[in-house]
Amino acid sequence: MPDNPNRAKDHEEGIKGTTQNTSSQERHWPSARTEEEIVNSWTQTQPVVSICCAAFNHESYIEETIRGFIEQVTTFPIEIILHDDASTDNTTDIIRRYAARYPSIIKTIIQTENQYSKGCRIMPEILLAEAKGDFLALCEGDDYWCNPQKLSMQTEAISASNACDLCFHPVHKVNSQTGEKEIGGQYSTMTTTVPAEEITLRPRGPIPTAATLITRRASLEIQQFFHGTSGLTVSDIFIHAIAAEHGGAVYLPEPMATYRVFTPNSWSDRYSDHEVRMENAIAHCNGYRELAATLLSRQSDTLRETRRRLVCRMIKEPGGSKRARVQLLSKNRDCFGTREFAVLHAVSQSRTLLALSRLGASLRRSIYRKPTL
Repeated sequence: MPDNPNRAKDHEEGIKGTTQNTSSQERHWPSARTEEEIVNSWTQTQPVVSICCAAFNHESYIEETIRGFIEQVTTFPIEIILHDDASTDNTTDIIRRYAARYPSIIKTIIQTENQYSKGCRIMPEILLAEAKGDFLALCEGDDYWCNPQKLSMQTEAISASNACDLCFHPVHKVNSQTGEKEIGGQYSTMTTTVPAEEITLRPRGPIPTAATLITRRASLEIQQFFHGTSGLTVSDIFIHAIAAEHGGAVYLPEPMATYRVFTPNSWSDRYSDHEVRMENAIAHCNGYRELAATLLSRQSDTLRETRRRLVCRMIKEPGGSKRARVQLLSKNRDCFGTREFAVLHAVSQSRTLLALSRLGASLRRSIYRKPTL
């Protein structure tokens, strides 16, 4: 697509003040398209994909995030819903500037009071409810998409699958503090269908929000679940588990987004605190139990195993109070046999046994580690 002076100006204004934290190999954007150019490529009027983005104090990242949405090349209409949770930096101003430039594409929800601090789960309770598309693509305000064909590829793949309500792909995972990079969420080297149980157990790690595309059917079930469940600190895990229930998930092997970790105010940044992790573990176990009793009754054994693994990991972690460890274990007693529960109960109350259990785990990793040749 050839450049013109107006688009060159848009490009110059669009990237001003944006922090570039990724290599040039991960970015291949043309200059920002105008709203007219985007709309003229559509063959219908109603949005097929709703892009749902949650932002809070993301002034260093949100511009790159929005540009990743705008540069999606599709023949179908999209809508972009940007939610700002009462940011105290320039995030709101940047969002409003782009909304003024793309008024028929971008819809904004600007809060005057922070909703997350009041217990509101922004993505499932606000953004999904506002979306009008047949498909919903999710992204946080400090992540971004790095392939202009992402939405076209995901909608084509999930439509061809018939049964699946979830499509995802790996991401470029970037540590915002150290600059270290790796591929995250890699479940295969080829296009495949990942079983629902594997999405719930997450043996290859969590699915990043920025990689997620779900159907409207899944969105309605997710909203129903969160409407009746309180106290969940993170929604992604439950969004993916519910969306994968009917037919698993379509997996595309190409990394098409960048997921930043340890950015200020991000969940990964807060999660480094043990008390936050313990509070999160208790909430997650309650959520898994609720899922098993309602939407995911077919996966009751898988969800119980998910709770068991989480409890074991948290009890053996350094730090934290004995009371919190015992509470977590007691609330999830149904996950364990009599002997395993007794051992874990003893470990949770004794610093010496706790240290020995960590040492044993470290020795096992050393014994079974592949030798370096």
